[in-house]
Amino acid sequence: MSKYTVSGLASIIAGLIVVILGILLYTASYYQAGFLIGGFGVIIVIIGIVRLLIGFINPAIPEDLTPLEIREDNTTDEAEAVDDNTIA
Repeated sequence: MSKYTVSGLASIIAGLIVVILGILLYTASYYQAGFLIGGFGVIIVIIGIVRLLIGFINPAIPEDLTPLEIREDNTTDEAEAVDDNTIA
């Protein structure tokens, strides 16, 4: 598991806890604070989902990537650049 996957899961859990706290504040007659804290919780959950998706899609370390094939171009003597020390 990559670091993005773990931190995404942790962000989602923390965001859900903040949303639950916002719901509890909303029902305890702190309407505006409940909306504000609940909104922050939703933003944290969205950030966690994005990080989780990044962790699933992208590899965490370059060694996880498959190596690219190195292609040698067939260059002839005519195609090589010649430096004759003149200023163009």
